[in-house]
Amino acid sequence: MEIGTDTTARVAAATLGDRITSRLLDTGLSAAELARFVGVTSEAVSQWERGETEGLKPENLVQTAEFLATTERWLTFGRDARCDPQGRIGEAPYPAELLSLVQTIASMAPPERAHLQVVADALAGSTATWDGVERRRGGKEWGGT
Repeated sequence: MEIGTDTTARVAAATLGDRITSRLLDTGLSAAELARFVGVTSEAVSQWERGETEGLKPENLVQTAEFLATTERWLTFGRDARCDPQGRIGEAPYPAELLSLVQTIASMAPPERAHLQVVADALAGSTATWDGVERRRGGKEWGGT
């Protein structure tokens, strides 16, 4: 099936590869960004899109779904009660600014991401502020509950 830019053409994405391509188009992300995020080559993503592989390794499927803001089930079967026909999760699991941050991180080279991980790990063990309210990670109040 040829994937066009018309959303209705993408709804009928018949294969895993079609669905990956469809979500890339819907999100405005590139195959190269997906490859960097998952830790595979751009050629591997191209093979997924063309259906030239038996399937994705479980860890690659999970990361691909996360990057494309969909579910593993929708990517695999083309349907999931939590998703609309285009694979969008009904309720956005993260605010837009966090999705933007994930996309920025995905576009970084691996050494840059490694440095960022060190910073994130250091912050995770400390007190942080979110919307002006101090919260301690692991504490009952972190995440608003």
